[in-house]
Amino acid sequence: MPFNFVCPFCHARTRVEDRFAGQSGPCAECGKQVTLPSPASLGIAPAKQVEADIASTSNVSSDQQSHLNPSATWLSGSKKQMTKLALQVAVMASMLLIAFGVVGWLLIPSAQRAFEDRKRLGSISNIQQIAKALNAYRQDYGSYPTPTVSDPSGSPLYSWRVLLLPYLGYNGLYNRFQLEQPWDSPTNSQLLREMPPMFAIVGNNMALSLYESNYAYVVGPGTMFPNAFSDSVPEVTDDSSETILLVETKEGGLSWTQPGNLDNSAGVRIGTRPVTDIGGNFANFVLIATVDGNGMALSPQTPISTIQAMLSPDGGEYVVVETVDSSAPLP
Repeated sequence: MPFNFVCPFCHARTRVEDRFAGQSGPCAECGKQVTLPSPASLGIAPAKQVEADIASTSNVSSDQQSHLNPSATWLSGSKKQMTKLALQVAVMASMLLIAFGVVGWLLIPSAQRAFEDRKRLGSISNIQQIAKALNAYRQDYGSYPTPTVSDPSGSPLYSWRVLLLPYLGYNGLYNRFQLEQPWDSPTNSQLLREMPPMFAIVGNNMALSLYESNYAYVVGPGTMFPNAFSDSVPEVTDDSSETILLVETKEGGLSWTQPGNLDNSAGVRIGTRPVTDIGGNFANFVLIATVDGNGMALSPQTPISTIQAMLSPDGGEYVVVETVDSSAPLP
């Protein structure tokens, strides 16, 4: 029957078969010579001598000593197995980390392209939805929403976007807006945080957190809105599919209810200046919406002369528009 033996030198505990009782050999942990308890002290019959002369174990090879002390062999083997298992686990963990790293490295470009595609297609959908709402408003009232709503004294109150809310499905928000008060009144300023997300470029967390729109009118000479405070629009005699109604611009200091649009008095161009230039949110194209309600992606290299011709509703210019296929996936 096996018994427990504790080395008097290193105090390592070993499980030993009773047939080795009374024998001597090196401790498997510290290597010092130890003698197992006698059979008599353990209350068992004397074991047969395993080797002819156990007293000469100092001259016995390590392999033979392990044979004389099977518990040492078992302990040594267990330690080797545990070491081998630990190495296998470490190697497997390293391989998994490398594999996950390679997969992640390969997926990053795909994930980035998927995000850019969603941002692009969603933003085109947004500008088209706003343009169609503007046309629905015009059908009901005979004109587009005035760029800047003013009070009887001519002081600016709020943006055209407020008037468009019911046509975008935000009747409740529109009804809570105090139309006789300016955009930054105590009541109306509380509504800034409820900006409809369609007023921002998809994925533009900065615009959303600042409550600033990325879609605006262009007002001033030679545009659909020659006067920022008038809802009178020149008759559109140019091709409605080539006449700009709405443009994309960078956010920057102009809340969505706040009066303000791009000003064409000195001419506008494609660039990245917030609420000054057309574009600035995409590297490969610039979004506009035309009078017929369609979204269009212009090349960033579109000449200023072409932009000015497209802003005019009745100039009769011959326009050659270089567009980008906005529906095709990015390379």
